[in-house]
Amino acid sequence: EYRVEVHTGELRGAGATANIYVNLVGNLHHTGKCLLRANNSSSDEDVGGAAENGEEEEQEVEDFPTGSCKSFYLLAPNLLGRISGIELSFEDETGPNHGHEGWYVDKLVVYSPTGKRLEFPCKCWFGTRECGTKTPSQRRLIPFVEPLKERLTSFGRILPKPLSLTSGAFVVPHPDKVKRGVKAKNCKEGGYAGEDAYFKCLSENGQTYGLGVADGVWQWSEHGIDAGQFSKALMDSARDQVRGNVSSVSDVVALAAEKVKRDKVLGSSTFCVSLVDMVRGTMQIANLGDSGVLILGREGGVKLKTSQQEHSFGYPHQLGHHERSDKPGDALISVVHLKAGDIIIKGSDGLFDNLSEEDAEEIANQVRSRYGDRGGSYVAAVLATELGKRAFQNSMDKWISTPYSLGATDAFDMVYTGGKKDDITVLTAVITAS
Repeated sequence: EYRVEVHTGELRGAGATANIYVNLVGNLHHTGKCLLRANNSSSDEDVGGAAENGEEEEQEVEDFPTGSCKSFYLLAPNLLGRISGIELSFEDETGPNHGHEGWYVDKLVVYSPTGKRLEFPCKCWFGTRECGTKTPSQRRLIPFVEPLKERLTSFGRILPKPLSLTSGAFVVPHPDKVKRGVKAKNCKEGGYAGEDAYFKCLSENGQTYGLGVADGVWQWSEHGIDAGQFSKALMDSARDQVRGNVSSVSDVVALAAEKVKRDKVLGSSTFCVSLVDMVRGTMQIANLGDSGVLILGREGGVKLKTSQQEHSFGYPHQLGHHERSDKPGDALISVVHLKAGDIIIKGSDGLFDNLSEEDAEEIANQVRSRYGDRGGSYVAAVLATELGKRAFQNSMDKWISTPYSLGATDAFDMVYTGGKKDDITVLTAVITAS
């Protein structure tokens, strides 16, 4: 028996009255699609049950109020083993074909029969948001791994044949910086645009491919500090760690941060660093702030989207030289299995503030369909360019609906439209079989 806590977020309009289905996926078995039902839906701390395999009981549709935490119990027919993911599905009370309501999920927490606790961050909308934008009704969540308690390294079975990875990159500075003559640099293993910086490289032993994006905080320039220096130094050091065969993403980030501190680099930066173990087909992700990564599955659909970490709207978590900055250990650590055909999209907030995951998926599908026969390297390069161009176009549009304008609308209780002008960095990778 597994206990599942469902935490609905505290954003405006986050709550919903809906049919919620979960499928706990383990390395041995899965529970199947289970409809969550509580014995007493009026309580904020319900202990209830679930109808398995989608068979609904004759009960009222479950209520998930804003800011609530509700508990449910799932009976698994077999031992699941290590839980690697949750498939979470949403249907509002009007039925799956109507979609008039949305639901914002903060996280799910699962307690195994032995009492082990696993947290699955979400911080995403399901269904239709209050401002009318449609979002996916089904997502796959992956567990958060606490780096201080569990040192994350390569794991999983060795694949019969290792995976192969080809990557692409696109960078462009903020339009106002371009007018002042600021230029971007885009090289084989790294580059930058304004305060954004990135790296991508293969380890010396050929087993791990690293990808990283960092976004320096521009406001430091008002204090006479080069705002892009911190992000560049952090990514350069992270690249050196990956080249040196460091196989834990937590160690890569910690060692890179130590190097920047030792060199007395001033400023602060968000970061998103990933390590792909091509022998075992796993990807470790460390994300701090509002940069992130989106993984699209080979069969289509979003496989993973990292959550943003913000102290408040527009104030992301960030690593820095000052005492109040966040620490490397504050990064959200995730692990996901990769397969041939998966696509990785990594970017700074200049990408994800101006391009929804639905639009990113649509562009990726178009590029894959049109240029798939030219090989992964060509697809990765074209995809990075197309994603960057669309994000830039949206950032200049005053009337378009973007993730940034929707977030501002939620945060300030006013209707905002338009994109956000910013430095834009896009990294893409196409996974193929060797």
